[in-house]
Formats: sequence, structure tokens, C-alpha cells
Amino acid sequence: MSGYDFYIMLRGLDELLERFLPILIIAAVGIVAAVLLRIWVRRNAPHHPELIAEVHALKNRVTALEARLSRPSQTASGDASSDSAPNRNRL
Repeated sequence: MSGYDFYIMLRGLDELLERFLPILIIAAVGIVAAVLLRIWVRRNAPHHPELIAEVHALKNRVTALEARLSRPSQTASGDASSDSAPNRNRL
């Protein structure tokens, strides 16, 4: 390949880039915008009132169950402590 052929090839490549560069730029901007839009949509999921109400109801239910479990029942703890081990708090 002579120097002239190389020069002609470079001119042809330059003309192609000159014609297609705006299309390539628009395509790149479109791809970046699509990715950013997808990220934004995933982070800002739509809020459904019925789901929010269900979550609050479940939280209230868990709180009530935790309160029931943490509160010792008077009869069960008294019977269990007297049967299994001596009560160390008595004098």
C-alpha cells in the first residue's frame, strides 16, 4: 500500500465519521439517558397505599406479639420456678 492509498483511505474514513458522528452522538446520549431513566425508576418505585397500609398493619401485629412474648405470665413463671429450681429471691 502506497502513501497515496493510505491517504485516500484516511479521507474516506474522515468522510464517514463526518456523516455518522451526529448519529453516533445521539445514539450514545440515548443509551445513557435510558440507563439513567432505568436507575431512577427503580429507585423511585411507585407507592401503593394498600401496600403501605399492609406494612403498617404487620408492624403493629409484630409489636403486639413482641409485647405478649416479653410480658411474663404470672401463673406459668410462678409454677415453673417453684417446680424446677428453688426461688433464690426468697429469704
